Amino acid sequence: KKAYNGTLLILIACSFSLMYFTVYAPNSHPKAFKNLVDFTTTFSFVVAPVIAILNFRLVQNKFVGEQAKPGKLMTLISYLGIAFLVIFSVFKLLI
Repeated sequence: KKAYNGTLLILIACSFSLMYFTVYAPNSHPKAFKNLVDFTTTFSFVVAPVIAILNFRLVQNKFVGEQAKPGKLMTLISYLGIAFLVIFSVFKLLI
């Protein structure tokens, strides 16, 4: 119940922020929408490796049954994917 309330508050805050940036901000500052797109793109590139690492750790957890855990090839592909995401995240931050 508590997590649901927190999620609901975040959803409401994001909704109002999105409405602000799409309705009010473009009229007040011409580059506001471009800044919003730049921010969300950068944020997505930075958050993606974090989510991938947390997901990988969750799947490798002892609570996941052995038959559900990925094999060695899939684990290698996961490491390569995480490295790919980290490299592009750093690349995006430097540009």
